[in-house]
Amino acid sequence: MLHGSGASASLHAFYEGEGVCAEQAERCLRSVLPAWAVPASFVSLTHWPLTANAKIDRKALAAQIRQTPTDARMLDNPYQQALAEIWHRVLGAMPANAKESFFSAGGNSLLGIRLVAQICKHFSIRLTLKNFFADATLSGLSASVERHLADKNSMKEGLL
Repeated sequence: MLHGSGASASLHAFYEGEGVCAEQAERCLRSVLPAWAVPASFVSLTHWPLTANAKIDRKALAAQIRQTPTDARMLDNPYQQALAEIWHRVLGAMPANAKESFFSAGGNSLLGIRLVAQICKHFSIRLTLKNFFADATLSGLSASVERHLADKNSMKEGLL
């Protein structure tokens, strides 16, 4: 199910039945689909919610989508905390943890471009989309930001 609209839309998978493992389904999809096409979440249902007309109740499904806030104590450093705030401004939701992929959190390539632009502006660095796509997690982005800041500082010291 596509949840939201425009650039903030995200894909979510719903399933019913015993013996279905969301983690296994996600691994399988990740092996054959690009990251942006993998659902942001997999939601197990005991039964499909229906409207009075016996159609699937999409509003009831949307209410099942998780919105897990990030606990700032789970973040390793101030860079991750700043990146989590930027992530929230772009996606409208905080990442669940430092290892959650931007794409599994509901992001897409257009929102990724917006995220990179805001990161560059906030930290005054030149982060590339290649850096972003290499590891689109808070921990990966934090490492990229730290590398860029270290390079920037070493260049300044070399000029002085």
